Amino acid sequence: MRSFSQNNSIDLIFNGQQFIDVNINLIKKAINFIILQTYIFEEDEVTTPILELLKTKAKEGVDIYILLDGFGSRDFPMTTIIELERVGINFKMFSPLFSRNLDHLGRRLHSKALIVDGVELLTGGINLSERFNLPKDSTPWLDFSCLVSGDEVHTTIKRNLSLYSKHFPEFIKKHLNSLTHAPQSTPCKIRTNINDWMRLKSEIYTSYITAIKDAKEQIIIVAPYFFPGKKFLFELSCAASRGVKVDLIFSATSDHPLERWSSKYLYSWFLSKKINIYEWGGSIVHGKLALIDNNWVTLGSYNHNFMSRFGNHELNIEVDDTKFAQEVQCEVNKIKNKSVLITKANWENQNKFYNKLLETFSFIFANVLTIISMVLVIRRKDESDFNLLE
Repeated sequence: MRSFSQNNSIDLIFNGQQFIDVNINLIKKAINFIILQTYIFEEDEVTTPILELLKTKAKEGVDIYILLDGFGSRDFPMTTIIELERVGINFKMFSPLFSRNLDHLGRRLHSKALIVDGVELLTGGINLSERFNLPKDSTPWLDFSCLVSGDEVHTTIKRNLSLYSKHFPEFIKKHLNSLTHAPQSTPCKIRTNINDWMRLKSEIYTSYITAIKDAKEQIIIVAPYFFPGKKFLFELSCAASRGVKVDLIFSATSDHPLERWSSKYLYSWFLSKKINIYEWGGSIVHGKLALIDNNWVTLGSYNHNFMSRFGNHELNIEVDDTKFAQEVQCEVNKIKNKSVLITKANWENQNKFYNKLLETFSFIFANVLTIISMVLVIRRKDESDFNLLE
């Protein structure tokens, strides 16, 4: 893998009002261009101010490029798309459901990024929707993003050029060669990792495996859906057997019951390997974050399932910085303290026979669905992938 860039700063952003405010503040600062890519964008009371601000910036002459996933954002109103395009916003759907390219049908744009002027980047696992960000009848989903400024923002754009060259060739012509760097007074080592199996990239998965192999004291993983495959589980088991404290934080409830029950299928195995399981009950867990040995952090859109590994376009930020890791450690400790520790005794007591059947069926069915969708993804190197850093 390529080396870390060092001229960066990074801040941890939580879902909720903070995330919405950061989106709005970044868009307000834009002078030259804005790139917004996400999986789910729903027009509602929370996101309408963002859409209105984007239209205002377009009228001011800022070039705006919006790329939404054709499945996750399939209900995005056509009337709104027409309004956005009328004021000059470049709008595209990634892999629309009724596209002729059937070899792309199983591939989704699951990465999330807001890039402003090539100097600031907001990325993570958070979608744009009231039901995720500020639901009226519950607390925001537990989710994370990070705000990055510095050299790595420039790098992130280059690492995603296969997306932008295909959907927004005008961006390449107008802005690529004029990207500038924002000097940082507190250097932080960061690198952008992408998983896009179709385009022969497995960087997020590889970074996890490497970090787990190198772990000496502690591994903490926050995940909404967790059945990552045999090799990943083997490395977690090896880490636990050599004395590394392994904590997994899951959700007590889920937006996808099938995947939640699939994850529970592995609970007995985790407990037999002395891997700790925590269940957060304060809201739905949607964050994808890991902390290892109080110096290594990864966060982004990547889920520990076969869709993220083999089907989706995913983006994570990998950080090697003790100060940022300590901030993450503090926040993760708060989450653990408000979660329920699942012990072997209470799990055996609550995991009745019919639950085991449901977990087994869900695990098998989820994997069959994944295999079917993967058949629709044909691997090939994209000739428009300007991977300038490799």
